[in-house]
Amino acid sequence: MRGVTGEEDTPRPPARCHVGLRLSGEPGIGKSRLLSEVERIAGERATPVAWGRAVEAEGAPPFWPWRHVLRARAIRPEPDAAAADAELLPLISRLSPDPDELESGSGPAPLIALGVGDERFGVFDAVARLLVAAAAPRGLVVLLDDVHWADPPSLRLLSHVAHEWHLARGLLVATYRTVTGGRDDPLRRAVGEIARLEGTTRMELRGLSPEDVAIHLAAVSGRRMEPHAIRALHERTSGNPFFITEFGRLLDAETERGRRPFDTARDVPQGVRDVIARRMTRLSRPCQEALEVASVVGAQPAPDIVAAVLPCAVTEVLDRFDEAVDSGLLTRPEREVGYAFTHALVRDALYSELATGRRIRLHETIARQLEASGRAARDSRMSELAYHWLQAAPAGHAAHAGEVAEQAGDAAMRQLAYEEAARLYESAAAALVSEGEPGPRRTRLLLAAARARFLAGELERATALCRDAALIARTHGASELLADAALVIEGVGDTATSTLIAGLCTEALSLLPADALHRRSRLLAQLVSAKVYLGDYEQLDELSAEALDGAERSGDADTLAAALRARHIAFSSASGAGQRMQVAERMLALAGAANRPVAEMWARLWRFDACIQMGDFDAAALEVDAMARLGESMHQPLARWHLSNCRFAMAFARGDFTAAHREADIAAELTTAAGELAAVRVHMQRAFIAIFTGEDSSATVAAINASVASVTQQRLPTWLLMPRVILSMLALAEGRDAEAARNYDDLPPPDTWQLMPPTYLISRTHRATIAAGLGRVEEAGRLYRELLPFAEHFSTSGAGTIACFGSIEHYLGMLARTMGRFDGALQHLERALNKHVGAGLRPFAAETRYQLALTQHRRDRAGDVGRSLALLTESAADAEHFGLRPLARRVTELREALRTATRRGQVITSREMEIARFVAEGLTSREIAEALHISARTADNHVQHILDKLGLRSRSQIAAWVARRSS
Repeated sequence: MRGVTGEEDTPRPPARCHVGLRLSGEPGIGKSRLLSEVERIAGERATPVAWGRAVEAEGAPPFWPWRHVLRARAIRPEPDAAAADAELLPLISRLSPDPDELESGSGPAPLIALGVGDERFGVFDAVARLLVAAAAPRGLVVLLDDVHWADPPSLRLLSHVAHEWHLARGLLVATYRTVTGGRDDPLRRAVGEIARLEGTTRMELRGLSPEDVAIHLAAVSGRRMEPHAIRALHERTSGNPFFITEFGRLLDAETERGRRPFDTARDVPQGVRDVIARRMTRLSRPCQEALEVASVVGAQPAPDIVAAVLPCAVTEVLDRFDEAVDSGLLTRPEREVGYAFTHALVRDALYSELATGRRIRLHETIARQLEASGRAARDSRMSELAYHWLQAAPAGHAAHAGEVAEQAGDAAMRQLAYEEAARLYESAAAALVSEGEPGPRRTRLLLAAARARFLAGELERATALCRDAALIARTHGASELLADAALVIEGVGDTATSTLIAGLCTEALSLLPADALHRRSRLLAQLVSAKVYLGDYEQLDELSAEALDGAERSGDADTLAAALRARHIAFSSASGAGQRMQVAERMLALAGAANRPVAEMWARLWRFDACIQMGDFDAAALEVDAMARLGESMHQPLARWHLSNCRFAMAFARGDFTAAHREADIAAELTTAAGELAAVRVHMQRAFIAIFTGEDSSATVAAINASVASVTQQRLPTWLLMPRVILSMLALAEGRDAEAARNYDDLPPPDTWQLMPPTYLISRTHRATIAAGLGRVEEAGRLYRELLPFAEHFSTSGAGTIACFGSIEHYLGMLARTMGRFDGALQHLERALNKHVGAGLRPFAAETRYQLALTQHRRDRAGDVGRSLALLTESAADAEHFGLRPLARRVTELREALRTATRRGQVITSREMEIARFVAEGLTSREIAEALHISARTADNHVQHILDKLGLRSRSQIAAWVARRSS
């Protein structure tokens, strides 16, 4: 292997570490051979190995390489781990049914009541956990060969497992041909995702040198060629080991037949196909015919199918296959039963030599044999059957090919292979076009493909399919199908998609009869969601109420859940916390009655948001605990993402910024599950932490600017304006007031903002921070009036809490001070302080104490300075404890201003001044007590009051203060 890897030793399985290895190279370069060597070394170390190989066959079942991995003996749970794995096995059986299930066509029942796209993640997560568990006792080597042929779902699973492989004790190796696809190529996407993971290594295999070509050729053929012929062979093959091997076998055969070896450059074959074609001529005609049919059957041709097509006895096919094995064109795989082509290039060469008409006839015959044998009745073989019928479609079988492809698509959906299902549905629709089939059936196929694409995360393609389906449905007056086209895509917030959905919903509602309760209710709920993203908030209450009424009368649980979500959106403004709690209770009841874990997730989230807004953090914590238990059973990315956001909000509010960072990191890893805008939320969360801690925010600022540029193209006001407001807050916190003012003034006038209803409070409190910090009196007055009705609430979102920013009273106090209403400001801030202390929001309590001190300083009444200094002492202590550097800086600056003021006026009482002079003279508290005829405890209290009022920490500092005043 040294010749192709350039290394002295083959990569070895690690003893204890977790490593991902990517082997790439051209066909025939030796990738599979290298895996065999890794397997040998693993065997020497008694390390279990699990193989999975993708095959070059359009009809291969979904997740084919992973089925083999999961059935490997190395993956079977140890006896003591069986109980722990019991919950995983039903999930994993969706991808890798037991062999008996494969043979009988029976399989596990679908998982119940999971949300859009979540079921597959649960299965993927179960696979990753099982592999990690299997690696724990003795390590594990997972070898995935030829993943360039893997179906997109298998590549998605590979990416997921690779992300979790850092938990495993083992080696994960995947081989693939050098990537040449475009940006959207599934292999390129998977390779790119894995390449970014820590601990992943890529090895690009290269061809043999001319010297190694000569050595390898001699080993294969037992003969040596002239140097000039070796050089010509190297130039034409780039040292490709497979080509060299095939050429060596041909050389050996030519020599044995008494023919002249290839001693000149002109005699060297031009390519692999040329070599294989020449080798085929050396075989008997029956063997050639068997191989030609086998090349159409697939990469691992079943002898009985080949026999039925020829036709001849199976034993005759076995004899012919043995001849092919002897010639090196077929092999008997060590880990599998039956025969396989020695390399995909061999099958490609044979298949490409067949005339088009003969290929089509062979595909038809093979398809009929699969149907006759009963194999096609199983989900695992439906893709194979569909492939052969689709290839035979030009011979007048398009209608039947479309039917079979649709059935195969349904089977792929049951196996969670969404990408494969979409391909099959689209192929079925294309076949119907050639047959002139009626529009409605084709529309249903396009919608099925759209759903599969949406579940696979391919939003652009799903949207295009919905648009095409709607056009056909409109042409044929199929209002129900038009409605279905509007309901495929859910929860996507870009303007273009929302505009399409809103238009389709409105059109379908105008066509559907009033008694179509199910579809009308779903359309109304969908329309509410689309209108929110489009900034059209006027009819949300009316539309959601109508949706809920129809859902209740329809009696359908899923329709009711959709209507309740729409109702929640309608109540997501600042005044709707109570109504949202009621809607959450209804959703929670539905979840229990209909076994809908996703419905329970939404109910818990809504209760959490409402509890935070109403300041009940203990109740909010209970909801987080409930969501955590729910998430453990659901194994879904969306549930984990929401849980991380809730945990972030709690940790951030209480000053546990380490935990907040951890939850933001978890949320960042799960953003693909929650949509593109979820990444913006994560950047905002990191900015919130920086606002409080003063940590380096350059990367966060760059990420926010990039996200703003992205959403600008989608014209989403909320996601365009809010990040820019946060950038102004960040600049203000870091003392860059001029930059904060520039950023804020560059925004449109606030009264023109069309923000989503849930952001009412959070957007105004953010603006209040800026207005107060920059001294914007007019805007402060407007914001004060808008926030005053919600003084009892806390600042957070009404739907999907990103973070909590404390009591509204805090911001009312800042705004009142900006307007010069100092007494009212102090009342607001005192109430805010009590709320923050009561809720355990110590960082916000520290900030409120600072704002109280600042307000008293600006009011400048007798005694205010002393009280301000006492407040600043407490604020400074919490700022140091929680690492609130921006607050600590402002506290220091205000203290300095107050100390300057003490040199101009009396801060402490005359008795405290007398005691301060005694302290300056070096008297102890007992000596001071004796001099003033007071108790020592009273003297201690006076000294502490002096320290608090002056913001000092020691008696020596009191002495220095007295000395400065005397001078």
